[in-house]
Amino acid sequence: GTVIRIFGPLPQLNKLYTLYRGSNPCTMYSLSFNATATKIACSGSTGTIHIFDLEKGDDADEEVKKKKRMQQLQSPKKSRSSTRMLKSVLFPDSLSDKTDGIRSYAKIRLKAGDDDDDQEDGEDE
Repeated sequence: GTVIRIFGPLPQLNKLYTLYRGSNPCTMYSLSFNATATKIACSGSTGTIHIFDLEKGDDADEEVKKKKRMQQLQSPKKSRSSTRMLKSVLFPDSLSDKTDGIRSYAKIRLKAGDDDDDQEDGEDE
Protein backbone atom coordinates (compact mmCIF):
# COMPACT_ATOMS: atom_id res chain seq x y z
CA GLY A 1 0.00 0.00 0.00
CA THR A 2 0.87 3.66 0.12
CA VAL A 3 1.85 5.43 3.34
CA ILE A 4 1.29 9.18 3.68
CA ARG A 5 3.03 11.00 6.53
CA ILE A 6 1.97 14.49 7.57
CA PHE A 7 4.43 16.71 9.44
CA GLY A 8 4.16 20.00 11.31
CA PRO A 9 5.90 23.14 10.04
CA LEU A 10 9.64 23.75 9.75
CA PRO A 11 12.00 23.70 11.57
CA GLN A 12 10.55 21.15 14.04
CA LEU A 13 9.04 18.71 11.51
CA ASN A 14 7.02 16.88 14.16
CA LYS A 15 5.30 13.87 12.64
CA LEU A 16 1.59 14.49 13.19
CA TYR A 17 -0.14 11.68 11.27
CA THR A 18 0.52 8.46 9.40
CA LEU A 19 -2.15 7.56 6.85
CA TYR A 20 -2.59 4.24 5.05
CA ARG A 21 -4.09 4.35 1.57
CA GLY A 22 -5.15 1.09 -0.06
CA SER A 23 -3.20 -2.13 -0.34
CA ASN A 24 -1.53 -1.58 -3.72
CA PRO A 25 1.38 0.79 -4.45
CA CYS A 26 0.29 4.05 -6.03
CA THR A 27 1.69 7.33 -7.34
CA MET A 28 0.00 10.18 -5.48
CA TYR A 29 -1.47 12.94 -7.68
CA SER A 30 -3.01 15.27 -5.11
CA LEU A 31 -3.59 15.88 -1.40
CA SER A 32 -6.23 18.33 -0.19
CA PHE A 33 -7.09 19.40 3.37
CA ASN A 34 -10.44 20.82 4.46
CA ALA A 35 -10.48 24.36 5.91
CA THR A 36 -9.98 23.19 9.52
CA ALA A 37 -7.28 20.59 8.69
CA THR A 38 -9.33 17.77 10.20
CA LYS A 39 -9.89 15.82 6.98
CA ILE A 40 -7.71 15.11 3.97
CA ALA A 41 -8.53 13.68 0.54
CA CYS A 42 -5.96 12.12 -1.76
CA SER A 43 -6.03 10.84 -5.32
CA GLY A 44 -3.57 8.68 -7.15
CA SER A 45 -2.72 6.47 -10.08
CA THR A 46 -5.07 3.62 -9.08
CA GLY A 47 -8.18 5.65 -9.94
CA THR A 48 -9.42 6.06 -6.38
CA ILE A 49 -9.92 8.97 -4.01
CA HIS A 50 -9.47 8.25 -0.29
CA ILE A 51 -10.78 10.50 2.48
CA PHE A 52 -9.21 10.44 5.96
CA ASP A 53 -10.48 11.79 9.28
CA LEU A 54 -7.40 13.16 11.03
CA GLU A 55 -9.20 13.29 14.37
CA LYS A 56 -9.95 9.56 14.33
CA GLY A 57 -8.38 7.86 17.30
CA ASP A 58 -7.66 11.12 19.13
CA ASP A 59 -9.14 12.00 22.51
CA ALA A 60 -12.90 12.57 22.46
CA ASP A 61 -12.77 16.05 23.98
CA GLU A 62 -12.46 18.72 21.26
CA GLU A 63 -10.43 21.08 23.45
CA VAL A 64 -7.92 18.33 24.24
CA LYS A 65 -7.58 17.65 20.50
CA LYS A 66 -6.92 21.31 19.72
CA LYS A 67 -4.42 21.65 22.55
CA LYS A 68 -2.59 18.47 21.48
CA ARG A 69 -2.42 19.68 17.86
CA MET A 70 -1.06 23.08 18.91
CA GLN A 71 1.57 21.47 21.17
CA GLN A 72 2.71 19.23 18.33
CA LEU A 73 3.02 22.21 16.00
CA GLN A 74 4.85 24.42 18.50
CA SER A 75 7.09 22.10 20.52
CA PRO A 76 10.74 22.37 19.45
CA LYS A 77 12.72 19.17 19.04
CA LYS A 78 16.32 18.76 20.10
CA SER A 79 18.59 19.45 17.18
CA ARG A 80 19.86 16.39 15.35
CA SER A 81 22.02 15.88 12.38
CA SER A 82 19.99 16.14 9.18
CA THR A 83 20.90 12.59 8.17
CA ARG A 84 19.76 11.14 11.47
CA MET A 85 16.54 13.17 11.38
CA LEU A 86 15.78 12.15 7.80
CA LYS A 87 16.50 8.51 8.63
CA SER A 88 14.18 8.56 11.64
CA VAL A 89 11.41 10.16 9.57
CA LEU A 90 11.65 7.83 6.59
CA PHE A 91 12.44 4.64 8.48
CA PRO A 92 10.73 4.59 11.88
CA ASP A 93 12.41 2.28 14.39
CA SER A 94 9.17 0.96 15.84
CA LEU A 95 6.02 -0.66 14.60
CA SER A 96 3.85 2.03 16.18
CA ASP A 97 3.17 3.51 12.73
CA LYS A 98 1.58 0.24 11.67
CA THR A 99 -0.79 0.18 14.64
CA ASP A 100 -1.35 3.92 15.15
CA GLY A 101 -1.89 4.86 11.52
CA ILE A 102 -5.21 6.09 10.18
CA ARG A 103 -7.05 4.28 7.39
CA SER A 104 -9.42 6.06 5.03
CA TYR A 105 -13.08 6.11 6.05
CA ALA A 106 -14.33 6.71 2.50
CA LYS A 107 -13.08 5.51 -0.86
CA ILE A 108 -14.37 6.65 -4.23
CA ARG A 109 -13.48 4.62 -7.31
CA LEU A 110 -13.38 6.65 -10.50
CA LYS A 111 -14.62 5.04 -13.68
CA ALA A 112 -12.03 4.98 -16.46
CA GLY A 113 -13.23 7.31 -19.19
CA ASP A 114 -13.49 6.38 -22.85
CA ASP A 115 -11.69 8.98 -24.99
CA ASP A 116 -14.38 8.75 -27.69
CA ASP A 117 -17.10 9.84 -25.23
CA ASP A 118 -15.26 13.09 -24.50
CA GLN A 119 -15.06 14.23 -28.13
CA GLU A 120 -17.84 16.22 -29.76
CA ASP A 121 -19.40 15.22 -33.07
CA GLY A 122 -18.35 18.50 -34.64
CA GLU A 123 -21.95 19.64 -35.16
CA ASP A 124 -23.19 22.93 -33.72
CA GLU A 125 -26.31 22.77 -31.59
